[in-house]
Amino acid sequence: MKLLEKHAVRLHVEQEIASLEARVAEGRELLEAGFAREAVREFRLCVDAETLCVPAWEGLAAAHQRLGHEEESESCRQMAQCICESLECRRIEAAVRAERRLQRR
Repeated sequence: MKLLEKHAVRLHVEQEIASLEARVAEGRELLEAGFAREAVREFRLCVDAETLCVPAWEGLAAAHQRLGHEEESESCRQMAQCICESLECRRIEAAVRAERRLQRR
């Protein structure tokens, strides 16, 4: 991949992350202002765009809890926890693989 292409990809990823962060922030503000249904919509847009967006799953859990949707709230909370555990396992696995490569040299 050429340098220019790498920069374009990096810029695109950074823009996507910024967009997700803005939506999560908007969802939190809506929730704090008492607009739980609207917050659900914002958080749902986040997880539809990026399934692994833990803050959006946590926001969905909080918004559903405010609405009295206990099952949905717990489901979202479990999804956030599952994603965190999965990502941590991936980080550990990558660290172990990197360590083994270093030891072989």
